Amino acid sequence: MPIQSRQAIRTMLLIAAIFLPPLIADVSIQAQEPPPDPARELERLARSDRVETTRIGESPGGRAVSLARISGRGSSDAGPTLLIVAGASSAHRIGTDVALAFIERLSEEYGRDSAVTALLDRSTVLVIPLLSPDAADGAGQRPVRERIWNESPFDDDRDGMVDEDGPNDLNGDGLITMMRIADPTGEWTEDADDPGLMRIADPASGERRGWRVLREGVDDDEDGQWNEDPPGGVDIGLNFPRDYPWFTAGAGNHAISAPEARALAELLTSREDIAAVVVLGVQDNLLSPWKSKPGDGAGSAGEGPGRRLRQPLKTVLEGDSPWFSEISRRYLEATGRSRADTLGITPPGGDPLSWAYFHMGRWAFGSSVWTPPVVAEEVEPDVEDVEGVPADSASTAEADSAASHSGSRGDDKKKDPAAAERRLLRWIRANRPADFVDWTPVNHPDFPNRVVEVGGLVPYSRWTPPAAARDSLIEGEVRFLLELASLLPRVSIVEAGSEALGDGTYRVTAHIANDGFLPTRTALAEQLRRPRAIRVEIETGGQEIAGGRRIQTIEALPGSGAATELTWTVVGRGNGKVTIRAGTPSAGEDWREVELR
Repeated sequence: MPIQSRQAIRTMLLIAAIFLPPLIADVSIQAQEPPPDPARELERLARSDRVETTRIGESPGGRAVSLARISGRGSSDAGPTLLIVAGASSAHRIGTDVALAFIERLSEEYGRDSAVTALLDRSTVLVIPLLSPDAADGAGQRPVRERIWNESPFDDDRDGMVDEDGPNDLNGDGLITMMRIADPTGEWTEDADDPGLMRIADPASGERRGWRVLREGVDDDEDGQWNEDPPGGVDIGLNFPRDYPWFTAGAGNHAISAPEARALAELLTSREDIAAVVVLGVQDNLLSPWKSKPGDGAGSAGEGPGRRLRQPLKTVLEGDSPWFSEISRRYLEATGRSRADTLGITPPGGDPLSWAYFHMGRWAFGSSVWTPPVVAEEVEPDVEDVEGVPADSASTAEADSAASHSGSRGDDKKKDPAAAERRLLRWIRANRPADFVDWTPVNHPDFPNRVVEVGGLVPYSRWTPPAAARDSLIEGEVRFLLELASLLPRVSIVEAGSEALGDGTYRVTAHIANDGFLPTRTALAEQLRRPRAIRVEIETGGQEIAGGRRIQTIEALPGSGAATELTWTVVGRGNGKVTIRAGTPSAGEDWREVELR
């Protein structure tokens, strides 16, 4: 087709998209209305005496990455500290809502609720409600599209131009969804069980290919690619070092290249008092806890401080697995969620959740807050057999990043690669049918004489819970976060004393314990040597230490009061007493004065 004709048709399509009435008048209100401004909400919450806000970074769009610190009367940052991170993905708005609600609950209930008061008097809570403010701010733009990248200009297709080929609203409905093009060389097929659901065809099962699937739009720069260079640069949820997805759209030039990701990395690197991290987002290891798998990389190798990791970890260390399982059990009890909700949730690589554990050694827990429940006609999946990998589907995600497959675990049962998308689509049709745009034909200038149809999920519908369920979901998550904050490790000297041995010689004994529930550090942290081990020091008042070291370390203590005994032999009375101090930034510190008698 002549270039002039292509440009004329393209111009007509874009004019029609502006002036034609929307084809869908009843999309979900979550997709129609921009969410409340988190910056203003945080500013309101910061008026409390208990909340202190700090600007820890700035997005390329000039928006603040803010940190809220909530603590009790007279408490310091000596630890332990719980860090909550939300808003790495703009599509997951509910996580930011939970984070803000948690700040509000802590600030309002301090001094009124004994449990909250005690918690904040002995611990600190840090909250980043919105890690990717640029992407979130784009949620109110029209046409509505899932903006997942910050505003850093980026030459995605490496053609020397920046942000020149983004999506276009071809059918004038005010939404950016997907488009399918009839093409015998395409890899996609329409699902036989759920018409409307597009997925990668499986020729080995007799499925015939016949479609290409792309984000809705035209080839603006006429380079033979579609929507390959949209406005914006980095998806913060893909910009962390753990399994960093090199050369993936939105991942950036390298790990921690985005200032938002760097702000979080610098925070966690500089503060060893952070004992645990909770990421509210699109990854989830609370519904389906991480487990150690024998024979799967270094995760099953010998553990302990004397063994060094010599290969990348594929699973959590065996010593950490039971704790992830127990916290998951408590999460399910607090929120009322089901393990069946794990379908379709997995770290894609480069995510902050797995980075916080595998690279930084912290206890790291991720909650998706909500996923569509199983509809009545579905069979409850065997949760032990769920791979948890997103299906190859184009109903909601970017087509170029929807190529993950469920892997076999060696059994004879064949995994359904479209299970997650099929379940999502069934729930939406049963509960929010307007959130799925039926495939409708359009005249496309780049594909003359071919069938081109536009359709798929409405932006933001995948992670947006029903409005009626929102408050109860937030309440359940806040309930769990309050419990988790109370489970942080805490070093305590539960017993200390002396015994006279004669001739001015004394045996000094101390029992160092962990009064919290979680171990003072993960098994992985023992090998990473970070956060630090428990440091125990005896301070004398002029006496000589004849036995035992003045400064000793305890690698880790399990929770629930687990203790270890340390002894010293002290010669001379001096001022008649010694002081024992024990602590680590991630579990606090304690001290005891011991009379020599």
